[in-house]
Amino acid sequence: MSQRVDESGTFMEGTRSFGYRFVGEPGDRITTAVAPQLRIGLRLSGPFYVANELEIGGVASGPSVRAELDGAPAGAVSRTYAAVRGVAGLSVQMEPVMFSGEIAGGMRLLTYKIQDEAASSFQGRAELQARARIDVWLGPRMTIGATVGASVLERGDRFIALSVGGHLRAFGGAR
Repeated sequence: MSQRVDESGTFMEGTRSFGYRFVGEPGDRITTAVAPQLRIGLRLSGPFYVANELEIGGVASGPSVRAELDGAPAGAVSRTYAAVRGVAGLSVQMEPVMFSGEIAGGMRLLTYKIQDEAASSFQGRAELQARARIDVWLGPRMTIGATVGASVLERGDRFIALSVGGHLRAFGGAR
């Protein structure tokens, strides 16, 4: 994500109102998030499949964000990443490897929060990715794999994932 952070608002604590502001520091705009992914897929017909993905994790690196509370520097800022996507793909199996091409689309969200306060900033945006995926079958119901992709909407936006997969149907129902 590379959106600029500059958001302000107010929140109530008891009967008192507080003003807050989040500001991204100048410099590097590349954000790296690390998150476990829950992926549930379904083979439709032949090589075609669909899946849903949910990710919730943390921000490993990115632009510094400072927070102010009533115009004064506030405490530490925590950052959280989340994404939800729908996936459509086509796979080809060459024992014991499966190669796939996918299109994934959905939303992702970065949340900035002043620790120990009720002040938060949410930045969401739509995404569309083209991906290549490789999975190796370790047995009839287990795979390890890797996925690489790039955004169709924003130049320089990349996706990389390593996976361990469990399958309800032997070989994902491909045989």
